[in-house]
Amino acid sequence: MSERVEKTVSEHRDSAVGALQTLVERLVRMDFILPKDLELLNAKLHMEVAVRTIEEWEKAVVSRQGSGVS
Repeated sequence: MSERVEKTVSEHRDSAVGALQTLVERLVRMDFILPKDLELLNAKLHMEVAVRTIEEWEKAVVSRQGSGVS
C-alpha cells in the first residue's frame, strides 16, 4: 500500500477514534455511561478500529490488483 494511502487511512482512523472518545467522555459526564463500563467500551472501540482498518487495507489491495499495480 502506498505511503499516501496509509497516511490517509491512519488520519481517518485517528479522527474517528478521537470523535468517539469525546462522545464517550460526554456521556460519562452526563451519567449515561458508568465509568466502570469504559474499559469494555474502549476494548470494543479498538477492536472496531482494527476491523475497519483491515477492511480499508483489503479494499486498497483489491483496487491495486484490479488496476494492475503490484
